[in-house]
Amino acid sequence: STQSTWEARINNGNMTSFYRCLVLNRVWLLCLVVLLTSGVLFCYKVLEVRLQDEGDDLPFGTSRDVAPTSKQLLPSLPADTLRINSSYITSCFVQLAQNERLLAEQCVRSPNSDHVLILRTNGNLELYNHKDRGEVRQWCTNTAVYWPTDFWAHIGIDGHLHLVRGSLASGVAEEELWSSRLLNPRSHVGNTTLLLEDSGALGLHANNTTVQTIFTPPPRFGALAVLSVGLLRSYRLTCRPLVENVLSQWPGAVVHLFIVTASDRNHDAILSNLQQCFGAYLKRVKILSSSDQDSAPTEVRGCGSKTSRLLNMFKSIHVAGSLMRQHMLETKIVYDSVLRIRPDHLFLAPPPFETVSPGTILIPHPFGEHLFYCQSFSGEFSIGQSDQIALGPLSAMNIYIDIYLSFFHTLQNIQDSDIAKFTGCRMVRDGLCIQEDVCCVECFVGYYLKLYGVAVDVRWNWKQNLLSKSGVLAKDCGTLWWNC
Repeated sequence: STQSTWEARINNGNMTSFYRCLVLNRVWLLCLVVLLTSGVLFCYKVLEVRLQDEGDDLPFGTSRDVAPTSKQLLPSLPADTLRINSSYITSCFVQLAQNERLLAEQCVRSPNSDHVLILRTNGNLELYNHKDRGEVRQWCTNTAVYWPTDFWAHIGIDGHLHLVRGSLASGVAEEELWSSRLLNPRSHVGNTTLLLEDSGALGLHANNTTVQTIFTPPPRFGALAVLSVGLLRSYRLTCRPLVENVLSQWPGAVVHLFIVTASDRNHDAILSNLQQCFGAYLKRVKILSSSDQDSAPTEVRGCGSKTSRLLNMFKSIHVAGSLMRQHMLETKIVYDSVLRIRPDHLFLAPPPFETVSPGTILIPHPFGEHLFYCQSFSGEFSIGQSDQIALGPLSAMNIYIDIYLSFFHTLQNIQDSDIAKFTGCRMVRDGLCIQEDVCCVECFVGYYLKLYGVAVDVRWNWKQNLLSKSGVLAKDCGTLWWNC
């Protein structure tokens, strides 16, 4: 009955034309699809052959007077190398020769692609460690400007790297922004090239020799300054463990020791003993006498005579920091990290050294020792931070070192505050402070550092503690051990 219905709707003559039209349209549609597919495949093959044969071809918009011999298109690099700080680099040199120009958003890369030198569109030449430090900039020329102009870097006839701004269209440089000649005024003879080594070192090379180093990456840990501040109670017992477990175990290349103490005894004898123990590690010593001690002009409420003792402790730390800075100025060394300890610190094993984040100070406590519970002005309730030991980068530790300069001002602000007092709780039970100290230095240290934007990371994995003069009792633990 279905066939009869169709025959009723379409006569025999029209039926033949209908099928013929349907078949013809499908044939034409199939031919069109085949033709388009063939065209796309053909174009792809042509492009693929061209990229293989002309891998050195310049990207769109690059000046043709730049020789392409040492430049490669970035698809040959790992995919993540293309993106630095949310920008995509169009092309990279494996070395920059004297007849080449580095244009904006082009780069020079190390052979292993871990390090990238980029010329930004604002005229800043920037070096990144792309592998170990993510997108953190390690070095730059500080030449960023913000007006429409062209920038390029090239090696001049003097063998130096020059960064200029001007017009690429005319090839005229209007102003030189930076030059490696600033670091070394002598000209370099020979065919000089700019190379970025696998280590991250950037320099000028001629005749297979480094003729000038522009940048050398710092080691992971770098130089360490150790500030030992306090009375020499048991230093004859703690001296060798400090050398064997800390100074000689620092993974960086440089360790220097600065000591500040107070004594009215024979200073020459003390210096002789310190030099005999610490040897070349010891750089500067300052022995304060009783006449060098500060007297607190006023006693802070709740602290009483303890005010002067705290003031002089922070003064001694500040003096040690001044010794360190003086040494930096005279020797041109820059410390990457600073460790503050006391002369009676007993180190029973090498510390688990680690890199500390910028703006952070690591404060190790003996295992199980919590000292005090403290409240900060922001309302946080946390473990008190020891005033006896601290490790951090130079910038954060400089804030710690200079507590002395604003000690009274900060103390007064804390005492007058209704938000949080300069008070610590040695024991908390059922949410209540059982054993209270209204002048707790451990709370003050944390309070101060937070006020000045320094984060504190408390650790209990350093095998260390303070050793009493008798050499029998370790502070706060009751035994000669680091585990409380």
